[in-house]
Amino acid sequence: QSFGVSAPRIGPEFHLRPAQVGNVGSIAMLGLVIGAFVGGWIADRVGRKPVLVVSVAAFGLFSLVTAMTHGYETLLAARFLTGLGFGGAIPNLIAVATEISPVGRRAGTVTTMFCGMPAGGAAVALAARHFGPNLPWRDLFLAGGILPLALVPILVFLLPETRKAHAPNADRNMARALFGEGRAVPTLLLWITFVLALVLLYLMLNWLPLLVIAKGLPAAVGSEASLYFNLTGIAGALLLGIVIDRAGYRWSLTVVFLAVAASIAALGLATGAGAVLG
Repeated sequence: QSFGVSAPRIGPEFHLRPAQVGNVGSIAMLGLVIGAFVGGWIADRVGRKPVLVVSVAAFGLFSLVTAMTHGYETLLAARFLTGLGFGGAIPNLIAVATEISPVGRRAGTVTTMFCGMPAGGAAVALAARHFGPNLPWRDLFLAGGILPLALVPILVFLLPETRKAHAPNADRNMARALFGEGRAVPTLLLWITFVLALVLLYLMLNWLPLLVIAKGLPAAVGSEASLYFNLTGIAGALLLGIVIDRAGYRWSLTVVFLAVAASIAALGLATGAGAVLG
């Protein structure tokens, strides 16, 4: 999320056109998609732990590389490889959180784990608000690299392997697992839902400060909007986990998606700082 608040500084410093800034932000998402697909596939074969360790090390290392770049091409490569590592970590974090939790608390465990994302975003937004135009954007990426790398030995020694051994006669064909025995429609619906949710999530995480600036508001309002978004995201995730564990997924997620649609529409129509922050 550091890119979202750093983009207004990175663009002028690197003499980037708006389209190039967009490319740098988007290529990390491309890496995330590829990393999630490949990381999940490999983890089903070798285990969650090794893939998670390598993924965390990768996005930590390439966050450090991002902090040291001075050109458009190297910045693109660094952001793509950071996204690749982050993508490899996400499905395995979800799998580990699900596999270690009691059946009746799985949603709460996963949403609590995901609170780390908005908490990190809130920390970045607070740094942006504190430093204002003098934001040391490279320091954000240094912190975003050093902290994950510091976690690697903890993961190596303390994280349990949660993937159960496959039965010798288990069918490991991915296509049949996803689409066989009447699962085609539920699989496609889950994919569509997840794609739309992630499009909105990463749009807001990466571009909210720039969207606010594009409305003619100061950069400080963009940072504050990012802070509000992340702090309320923590509260929302914790509440949603409790509700889903008690009421189930279908109606809980229906209400949430309707609320998201309304809030995105309101953001698009908002003009003043108060409306944007609300």
